[in-house]
Amino acid sequence: MEQLKKEPFIATHVGEDTDYARIFKKYHIVPNTRLATKDMFVTYTMVEAGLGISVEHSLTAKVWQGKVKCLPIDFSTDIEIGLAYLENENEGLEKVIEYISKSLKKT
Repeated sequence: MEQLKKEPFIATHVGEDTDYARIFKKYHIVPNTRLATKDMFVTYTMVEAGLGISVEHSLTAKVWQGKVKCLPIDFSTDIEIGLAYLENENEGLEKVIEYISKSLKKT
């Protein structure tokens, strides 16, 4: 995490209540922010271009197809995840929700 103080940092969604903003606040981390974007894929493109480093969640990292190397950061923190859906009697949707709930409990 010391590298965040030295390397140019690319921030995504500055001023918003993001996971990384909460972690930085909790651990008193002040990155060397040089660039900011409102889109995580733009952030990845900037990192890929060698403009700096960033912190993004693993769900985005799994989707990104570029040449950015993603390293896990081990922090003791809880992140609340919500699921929004239209309530109905759709059995398929109920199975998807059940699967997601079980998957999240494993991680």
